[in-house]
Amino acid sequence: MVNKSICIVSTYPPQRCGIATYTAELALAMVDHGVKSIVLTESGAADGTVNNITSLPTWNRCEDWVNNIVSAIHKMNLRVVHVQYTPDTLGWDNRLPRLLDRLSQDGVGTVITLHTVHTLTSGLIEGRFSAPSHHRKLAQHAHAIVVHGNATQAKELLRQGISAEKIFVIPHGTKVFNPPGQSESRARLGLSNRGPLLLYFGFIHALKNLHTIIRSMKFLSKQFPGIFLLVAGSIQNRGWYNLLYLRHCRQMIKRLKLERHIGLREEFVPDDLVPSLYGASDLVLLPYSQHYGSASGVLHNALGAGKLMLCSKSPKFAEITEHISPDLQVTTHDPKAWANRIAHLLLHQNRQETLLKRIRAYAEETSWPRIAARHLELYEKLQPVKIKA
Repeated sequence: MVNKSICIVSTYPPQRCGIATYTAELALAMVDHGVKSIVLTESGAADGTVNNITSLPTWNRCEDWVNNIVSAIHKMNLRVVHVQYTPDTLGWDNRLPRLLDRLSQDGVGTVITLHTVHTLTSGLIEGRFSAPSHHRKLAQHAHAIVVHGNATQAKELLRQGISAEKIFVIPHGTKVFNPPGQSESRARLGLSNRGPLLLYFGFIHALKNLHTIIRSMKFLSKQFPGIFLLVAGSIQNRGWYNLLYLRHCRQMIKRLKLERHIGLREEFVPDDLVPSLYGASDLVLLPYSQHYGSASGVLHNALGAGKLMLCSKSPKFAEITEHISPDLQVTTHDPKAWANRIAHLLLHQNRQETLLKRIRAYAEETSWPRIAARHLELYEKLQPVKIKA
């Protein structure tokens, strides 16, 4: 793969977006395999070349960006294009099928990663109408579709009528790292070093189900007087509904008299502080109430840091049951069930060690170098299209 290039269409840092972070990690891992990454990014992303990754702001989600992207690809004579797709960024309309069709006609190999796979029902709930027909249209115009999981993503696409030959399962990548020690991390974050620390990290909105965890703390604070829940993350956007939800959570903390046990830091956490969040924690909580197949960057950060996590029974976390243990998933909207399972995990050291061994093994299995290699193998299969030397 030496001296070869791959093009990715995606959001990209410094944009505050999970897909942007995902693309940055994938591109960097590709470089380690000797492949230059060219990212056609949205306006507002970085512009230039760093670490053999070239970021070129090319499109804007509010415009008809097809011609801009096609022109950039032709100018650089790129032969494989990988689109990182979510409806929020690239739309739920005919722009992406048009782009794929134009590229295919020119002999360019096209891959789409569907970071979200909606069922008909979950699509309707979120205002994404006719999800199966949209997925079929994308698959019809692309050479390959990548999803992160089998049970809730690949099988759902099969049910929607997409050919198995076009579907490739490649897990979300994991950055394996050693976070700072717990005492050092808590000191850096200004937290007490006494008692168990639970971490909720990431964007805050109603479907992330933070309110259920707040309610569970009423039970846990009686059993563990020193327990503390750190909520660290920003509102996903400044819409009135998200601001109202944040206000609701703050009022709930006061009403339940949990101010000593919950710290809600509504802010975008700087990259250099993220390892300390994981280093400080005993257990990472992911209570999301999202009823469609996708993957979680926060989950894979926890895996990479070698931390125990507890997840809701959402399709988003099917890989945890499949690869680690069903003990790490709990009924989504039941505060008492969350409290009981958290207490069980905190109190049983032997069980923790067993689970942590499986977590470390799965983190290595999904490490970014391995995930990048699986992508490169897929690109080579795009016959008769070959990656340009």
